[in-house]
Amino acid sequence: MYILLIFSFFITLITFNNINIVNCWPENSYVPFFIADKLYYVGNNETFYIDLVDVSLDNNTIVYAPKWFNINVSESNIDYPSNPFLGGKANDKIFFIDDPDSEGAQSHVLLDAFNTTLKKWERNISCQGTPNYFINSDYINWVSDEQAGKSYIYRYVDDDENLTIFDSINLVWKNSTSNPQNLLQSILGSSQIFARYHNFVQVLSACDKIFYIGGTISVNSGSSYNSNSQFMPMSSILAYNIMLDSWLINNATGKEIEGRTGHTAVMTSDKRIIVYGGMNILRSAFPYLAVLDTSKIPYEWSTPTEENPIGPITEHSSIIIKNYMITAFGRNLSERDSEKYDIKNVYKLNISNPLSYKWSLLATPNNQSNS
Repeated sequence: MYILLIFSFFITLITFNNINIVNCWPENSYVPFFIADKLYYVGNNETFYIDLVDVSLDNNTIVYAPKWFNINVSESNIDYPSNPFLGGKANDKIFFIDDPDSEGAQSHVLLDAFNTTLKKWERNISCQGTPNYFINSDYINWVSDEQAGKSYIYRYVDDDENLTIFDSINLVWKNSTSNPQNLLQSILGSSQIFARYHNFVQVLSACDKIFYIGGTISVNSGSSYNSNSQFMPMSSILAYNIMLDSWLINNATGKEIEGRTGHTAVMTSDKRIIVYGGMNILRSAFPYLAVLDTSKIPYEWSTPTEENPIGPITEHSSIIIKNYMITAFGRNLSERDSEKYDIKNVYKLNISNPLSYKWSLLATPNNQSNS
C-alpha cells in the first residue's frame, strides 16, 4: 500500500518550457483557470499555463511544448500554495489559501495571490472577517462568480458543515448561515443521524445557484464516519441559492446515471451541466458522459453520442471555454499500459451540437517533431 502511494504521487520534469506530465493523484490534481487567452493549471507541486493566444478552438490547431510555460512558485517565498480560486477586480488573480495550522484554526488561514497580468506574487493579503473552520480534506474545487468577484466552497469538517464565501474585490470573508443537513438526512432516510456529503463537484450557474453533482454520503459518528457510505443519487441534485442563502433538492428525470466520484462537471451558457468520467467503487462510472438540462423542471439527464471518445477517465480536470469543454490529465481507466494510463494531454470537447459531441486533441507537452 505504501509503495503504491509513493509511486502515485505527482512527479514532474521541466526542461526549458517543456512540462512533462507524468502522474496525477487526487490531492495533487490540477485546477484549471482561463485568463486572458491563457489556460492555467494549478497543482500541489507546480503551476503552469498553456498559451492559447491566436489559437482558435474551432480549428485543428494543436499546441505543443514551446507554448507550455512554468510559473516559478519559489519566487513567492511561500509554502506551496493550495485551494486556488479566481478573483480580483479584473479576474486576473489566482488566490491561494495557505493553512500552516494542521488544525485549521481560523486565525492561521493565510491568503496569497498570483497576479497573472503583472506576473507577480502577493503575500499575506489582509482581509476582513474570518472563514469558517478551514480544512479542505476532500480537495473540493472552489467556484467563482466572475461578475460579482465572489468565490464559494462547501465542505464538511468534524460535525461542522460550512459554505464559505470570499469577496475578492473587497477582500472580505463571509460564511453562510444555512446548511443542507436536513436534505441529506432525507436521502439517507433518517433524521437521527448526522450525514456527511463529500467528493462532489460544485457547479455555478448564471442564475445564482450552485449545483452539487455526484459524490458520496456517509453517516458521521464522532470524529469518524461510517465506512458504509453510499453514492449521492444522480436523480437528486443538491443546490444552494446564493441570493436566499438556502438549500434545496432538485429532482432529475431521464436517463439513468450512475453515482460517481473523481468526475468533473461544467455549466454551459444554455444551462446544461456536462458531467464526465469518474468511478463507481472500483470501476468506471457509466455512462462516461452525461448531460443534465437545468433549463426546465424537472431537470433531465441525457447521454449524447461521442465522436472520437477519449475513454473512461478519472481524477482529471475540466473547464468550459465558449462551446468547448477542455479536459486534461487524470487517468484513463481502460488502459493497462502505464504510458497511456496517466493522461498527459489536453483535449477539447465540442458541445455546440446538443445531440452529438466531438473530442479532439488541443495540447500536448511533447515537441511537434516527436508527435
